[in-house]
Amino acid sequence: MSATSGISQPNKRHSIWWLKHNQASNSSNRAPTISNVAFDASKFNRMASNDGNVSSEGASPSDSPPPYQTEAIQDVDLTAGFKNLKLENGCSPLTADSCLAHLKLMFAIQQMKEEVGCKDGLWGLWDSTAGYHDSLSKNPLDKTTGSAGAENPQMSTAGSDLKDKDNDARLSLLSKIREKRWALFVARAVDRYEAWWEHLSKEFAVRPVDINARTSEFSYSDNSWNQSVLPTATLDWHEIWLPPLDVLMVWHTHMLNPRAFLEDCMRHRITTFWNNGIPWALIDKAIDNNTFTYNVSDACKRFWSRKTNRAWENEDDPMEKTLRCPNLKCFKMINIPWTTCQLPTSYVDDESTPIDFDGTGYGDDLNFSCQHCGAPINTDILTFFRFNVDRVLAIIEPSGSPIDLKDNSADSLLITRDMMLGMPKTTESRPMPGTLLHPKTGTPVLDTSLDDYLDVSFPRRFLVFTWQLTDKLKTIEKAQEKIPSSLRPTYHWRAVRPMARIALRKMMARYFQNHSMFALDLRSAIMRQGIFIQKMCQLDWLHSPMARDTMNRAIKRYHRFFAIINRYPGKLVVPTLDIDLVWHTYQLSPGEYYDFSIKHANYVFIDHDDKIESSTLNTQFEWTCKTYQSLYGEVYSQCTCWYCEVAENFHSSGEANLHPPDTNHISSHPSIKLIPAPGYKGSKGLGTPRSELLW
Repeated sequence: MSATSGISQPNKRHSIWWLKHNQASNSSNRAPTISNVAFDASKFNRMASNDGNVSSEGASPSDSPPPYQTEAIQDVDLTAGFKNLKLENGCSPLTADSCLAHLKLMFAIQQMKEEVGCKDGLWGLWDSTAGYHDSLSKNPLDKTTGSAGAENPQMSTAGSDLKDKDNDARLSLLSKIREKRWALFVARAVDRYEAWWEHLSKEFAVRPVDINARTSEFSYSDNSWNQSVLPTATLDWHEIWLPPLDVLMVWHTHMLNPRAFLEDCMRHRITTFWNNGIPWALIDKAIDNNTFTYNVSDACKRFWSRKTNRAWENEDDPMEKTLRCPNLKCFKMINIPWTTCQLPTSYVDDESTPIDFDGTGYGDDLNFSCQHCGAPINTDILTFFRFNVDRVLAIIEPSGSPIDLKDNSADSLLITRDMMLGMPKTTESRPMPGTLLHPKTGTPVLDTSLDDYLDVSFPRRFLVFTWQLTDKLKTIEKAQEKIPSSLRPTYHWRAVRPMARIALRKMMARYFQNHSMFALDLRSAIMRQGIFIQKMCQLDWLHSPMARDTMNRAIKRYHRFFAIINRYPGKLVVPTLDIDLVWHTYQLSPGEYYDFSIKHANYVFIDHDDKIESSTLNTQFEWTCKTYQSLYGEVYSQCTCWYCEVAENFHSSGEANLHPPDTNHISSHPSIKLIPAPGYKGSKGLGTPRSELLW
């Protein structure tokens, strides 16, 4: 990818010409007005389509951009805005430089995605499976030779339409093949991230937390627990600690779910790692400014492989996932292929044998059987297995032994501990997911004298009291149904505080379609985050000649955005793209973001929800626009295209309020579309083709 990634070559040259032309105009001491500053889109488009030869009325020769010659733009360095960034490796403050470094990282991730999707043969998925096609020629390519067919002037219109439809279908199939390659890559990246996380738990763990589930009290010998949960110290990051880019991508997405990331770090006792955040200085140095390739030393690659037992490159890891059979009567090691969608290179899709992209492998829609006992293995079974692992860890005494439940399930619990986990007797207790942060404020609840602590810790106590019931459940669906409902015969429902009920439901929600060791399904989160990354690369603020000014203005608007959150705590405040970029960047320094949020949002740790339904976003965005303009006297959604950013005094003079927003609008990446009702066909002409959206 060139330094102008995200910009076509003609548009890049025209953008540079507009920059030079504007600078020359301003040098004549003319006061900028709407007429001489506002962007003439039609004029710009005519110049782009006419290859630089402008012939519109009123256009003088001096108004024409230079011809497309490489020599004419050699003196323009599009990387100048992010060449010498001032960054830190720990607990970084929010600056324009950190925002630019974040954009640079997203460019590297987007390039990786495009390379993976277009890598023919990866995971046994071949482009030739889609058949030969030529989306640019009038006649499709010959399917037997791959060469262009001869022109047929007598071809009927109907025949041409049929060929066009066939060609479109094959292009759509090719897009699905590339989407599948990326989906498998992401699934393997999450698995590799888990291996890195386990290494971090060993290397950076703080003093352990001992939790007695029966009494729900923290066992500690001094008053330093608050500092160990939310430390102020940071790590002295070294280059050899950097993970591969695919793992860095997963880490990036994990941190963009602030409460889930904090909870996971607390559960695995790596809160110093949480406080540190992204080592921006090292990341910036590793990513090339021109090609956006990710380069680290050989020592870094060797360190990674030694500590995680994984290859540096994602595709060099084995094509099978090794794990234990979740059937306790078997519990043997098994190998599950990552995908069952591989096809021979000679296979060509047709109506009689269509391609199945679902698959049954570990990275597909998992549906497997143990090679030893024949027990079924799917996502639901693995999720229930994870639930059992977590509940055993939650009731281990400080000595490492399970508590005495004094019923018939005690023996099965001992077997569960020894067989399911293979844990030594010194294994430390670990809280259940969703039981460390206050459901409303998102902050850790550590004072055992507070009612809030009794609410948050209630699920752990409840699991002990209902262990015999829980031990009989066979699926995660039954657990999610029976555990909350069993509260009624066990306790007086009305006697349980409402926040305690929420805490119980929150704990079970952590296991909704998620069998990973984390508080959320990172595979789906990465896919959702990919939409935002693609938008950032298309807008290409990184290469804008006014990139730093754009970022500084976005930071100012972000502070106003947070002030609205604080002023209207019951409202959903929706960010624009530039504000969302700053918001994301701050979340990548979790300790700094936590302190900022607590201070400026009435002691609430503001989460970042990327699963809000799109109609709700649209309604709340309209409210946010009106509120922002009422409070600050400025239009909320302003244009931040290159030309408007370059124009002198465009924002300060108020002209931005008169310019329609072209590149700064609602940040729609968090939205999800509801599944339409049967028979719904949608609105004709609306929506983005899937191939355009992802590739």
